[in-house]
Amino acid sequence: LEKIKGNNNINKLRRINLFEADYNAILKYFWPHQINKMDGNRIHLGQMQYGGRKHRKTNDPAMINELILDFHRMSYKQITIVQQDLASCFDRTIQNITNICNQKYNIPIEVCRLNTKIKKEMKFHITLSQGTSKKFYTNEINMPIHGSLQGSGNAGTEWCNISVPTLNTYDELTEGCEIQGPTKKIWSKSIMSFVDDTRQYNNINTIAPTIVENIEYDSNIWKEALSYSGGKQNLAKCAAYIIQWHYSKKGILQMINDPDIEININVENSMKQIKRLNNNEAYKYLGITTAPNGDPQPSFDALHKICRLFASSIMKANINEDDAERALRYKFIPKVNYQLGAYSLTRSQYEELQKIYEPYTISKMGYNQHWPKALRYGNLNEMGLNLPNLYLEQFILHIKNIQELLSNDETNTLMLNVLQMFQLSVGIKKKISKPSTHHPWIKHMGQTTHKRMSCI
Repeated sequence: LEKIKGNNNINKLRRINLFEADYNAILKYFWPHQINKMDGNRIHLGQMQYGGRKHRKTNDPAMINELILDFHRMSYKQITIVQQDLASCFDRTIQNITNICNQKYNIPIEVCRLNTKIKKEMKFHITLSQGTSKKFYTNEINMPIHGSLQGSGNAGTEWCNISVPTLNTYDELTEGCEIQGPTKKIWSKSIMSFVDDTRQYNNINTIAPTIVENIEYDSNIWKEALSYSGGKQNLAKCAAYIIQWHYSKKGILQMINDPDIEININVENSMKQIKRLNNNEAYKYLGITTAPNGDPQPSFDALHKICRLFASSIMKANINEDDAERALRYKFIPKVNYQLGAYSLTRSQYEELQKIYEPYTISKMGYNQHWPKALRYGNLNEMGLNLPNLYLEQFILHIKNIQELLSNDETNTLMLNVLQMFQLSVGIKKKISKPSTHHPWIKHMGQTTHKRMSCI
């Protein structure tokens, strides 16, 4: 499949394997089933891998990342953040190491042997849009086939089994990030990952003399840890932020950018560079586009693009009223709502976004495109069109995210530290930031930084 539309270069194609249904059902039963049984005990699987696990969502690490940035913007502490990406993570796993990791997490050895034997004897045909090849390739002694084979029922779980020891190794050998609130409670995180999309954090930076050397040390540790299981960094997609502060001439603390800083790591006896990003440059992490300096413009631009594409597609589509409403409900709204919980845009910005797609959507749904704005967001039985109000959706998602973070043992301390730091920075004396089990009205709290909290 094409990773980038219109680009047929072999290194830009995604290989998806299709297996016989019964065999794939066996893989799904033994791997995800066993992991789900163990996932209640986080001692085994830890708190750093969010992919391939039960009750963990893509936006969990994205929201944690935003809270880490929020805290450091309020506390004016320095921190380094490195975005790591892997090259073909499912295709590079080594079978014997994979089997050891599988057995560590209670996958029966007989099933591991069966899976390995089938991979050795399997014949691979290539299917393109032009058809399926008659010739095939298979495992050979001189050219063994490794990898978890993306598309198989156990690929995600196998990568989880392999990555958890790798993440644990990195965590033991690096300093990580410590977030301490006014009550002196400490929450720490050195690395977190959703499948192969990984972010590393360090706000201690004492192993090496300089911050840059600490980043290089952390990146080399990650590279070495990956190499034992066949993993390799995709340096073209790796990037680093260095968040530091200095006083302006007016005595105001401001983020500083030093574009001349170079970050190098040793790859196969040659020095390769990790891209250094300024703090006003946005970088998409798990579908969330934000910049460390808190500027909302990159987030607005990301949503603007989605709205334009949807407006263009629904305007050109030859569909009836019901299909238009389905396109809005099941194509547009889920894509936008996924991001809204992490953004803090203003009402006027959302009104500008809604002007892009609402007229075409309303018209395709069979109504007058000049339908009064006051009625667009109401229920159908009250003369409304039941359209989503993006500003209100953002507010609701903020509340929902705060509730989930407070009720989760892994993120409760982080969320409380961020809320208490906000209270301290704006001069609120009364401690309102307590778990929702103690103060039910905490659910009505809005955003988490100065912009996020402005909706209270």
